Formats: sequence, C-alpha cells, structure tokens
Amino acid sequence: MKIEDLFGEIPEKTDAEILYIISKIQEISEEYNMNIDNAFEFYFNLEWQKKEIEKSVKESHEGWNRVLHGSSR
Repeated sequence: MKIEDLFGEIPEKTDAEILYIISKIQEISEEYNMNIDNAFEFYFNLEWQKKEIEKSVKESHEGWNRVLHGSSR
C-alpha cells in the first residue's frame, strides 16, 4: 500500500517524513496508553504548539533587534 492511499496527495511531505510521523504517533499511543485517534491529535497539537513557540521567539528576537538598533542611533 502506498502512503498516498492512506493520506491522499501530500506534496509537502516525503514518504520518509510521513513514516516518521506515523511511528511517533504509534510511540505516543503505546507510551501513554492512548488509542490512535487520541495519539494523532496529541502529536499534532504538540507540533502546532512547537510552531507557535518558534514563531513567538522569532518575533521577540526581531523586536529586540529593532529596539537595540533604534537605541543605537
């Protein structure tokens, strides 16, 4: 069975990336005794939070760079 059969066309993810995600979801399911649906949701919530934190840190750094650059004038 192809990955596309399971997930449809996902051009931004390689087969290896998709298999990695599946394995992480299986690990979460086993480690926390969750069903696959809950583990899936848990994994993607963590990924979303990670991206939000990275975005916040980037915006904070950009803000400090503007403050520091502006104060040196």
